[in-house]
Amino acid sequence: MKRKNGLKRLFFPLTKKARFSRGQIRGVDFVISMLVFIIILTQFILILFNAQMTLNNVDKSYLDRSNVEFLIDQVFMATGDPYWGLKPQIPTHFGLSLDNLSGMARYVLDPSKVTRISAPSTLPNPFEYISYSKVRELLGYTDEHFNIELLSPLNVSLNSPLQKNNNTHYELSVIVRNQDMLPMSNISVNFFTLDLLSGNIQLSYQAITGNDGVSKGYLINPDPNDPKSVFTGIIIAYNYPLWGYAYIPSYAYPAAQNAQPYNYLTGRQSGISPFFYWNTSSKTAVLSDTVSSADITIENHSISLIYATELLQPAWQTKTLTYSETELILSTSAKNIANTGLILVVWTVKTANEIHLRISSLPVIWDNNGNFVQSLGPNRDGITISPNLKSISVEQTVLLNNLPLIAKVTFWGN
Repeated sequence: MKRKNGLKRLFFPLTKKARFSRGQIRGVDFVISMLVFIIILTQFILILFNAQMTLNNVDKSYLDRSNVEFLIDQVFMATGDPYWGLKPQIPTHFGLSLDNLSGMARYVLDPSKVTRISAPSTLPNPFEYISYSKVRELLGYTDEHFNIELLSPLNVSLNSPLQKNNNTHYELSVIVRNQDMLPMSNISVNFFTLDLLSGNIQLSYQAITGNDGVSKGYLINPDPNDPKSVFTGIIIAYNYPLWGYAYIPSYAYPAAQNAQPYNYLTGRQSGISPFFYWNTSSKTAVLSDTVSSADITIENHSISLIYATELLQPAWQTKTLTYSETELILSTSAKNIANTGLILVVWTVKTANEIHLRISSLPVIWDNNGNFVQSLGPNRDGITISPNLKSISVEQTVLLNNLPLIAKVTFWGN
């Protein structure tokens, strides 16, 4: 019997009940397997969907970026035709690149061309200001818009206010950052004092930034015996190829700290429309300005310059051109200026109770904080960007007067 049962178990190993229980188990396994398969398949589909979405976004970003990169090449690599930098004509094809560059040179800009699109609308004859709308037309854009800003690699700002140390010295500190607002160490900081009454400017102190990007220095009162002596500071941070500068919006008066003897009009509010370009053939800085307030009586009209004699390790030089004339339009030239890099120009106009102040760098017009005053874009012509347009911004390093600038280009399109 045992052998028979053994054979029976061999050929019929399970009873009906046992076979039914095993079938239940296999059915549950099948269901679980299907659920796992469905979950895996769903995840796989989601991964494919997300990947496709990512590819779509990448493709879209790529298209947008290709548009703005094409614009960058149009503006910064083309010279424009015919030559229009120092000639009184509008080009038929637009471009800011310097003419007659070697084949390897890229993104080197012509100072005179940049001046004609960045300076105020009033330019001395025979030059003609070129508006954003005209540039847009020359580049062939109809529905798209763009904005171009030129930024110095370093951002210089006041870290502690101007404090009187004694009758001649006024202490302050500045912080130097890059365009990502990270502190920059080992940067040479040069503190210049500008006498607002005479226009004279002098180097007061030099220091190096620490790991926190901070540098301390001082300004020197140019005339401590004058109760109405007023002066301010211009700070240059420099470690080639990095550079930046700032105007210190503080005015020191040794006799009366609480009573301002003058009303100060700076930046655009000054009414001064400066024009400044470099004549490469004569090595001369050509300067002019227009004072829009026709009812004022000018007591003193000066142009102060700070320039570097060397590019890598500059020895800073200063020069002041002073005029006692009452004309509201001043045109002059400063010869024998070393064209090796940064040149700052300060226009100062003094009346009986006002001081008008405007600062520029070759050849771009800046505001009092060292920021670009008039970026080339829709705002220049009062154009409002449609909210339906999408935008992308790209930065490109360019070279202007031997100094690098960060060109931030924003493009709007569909």
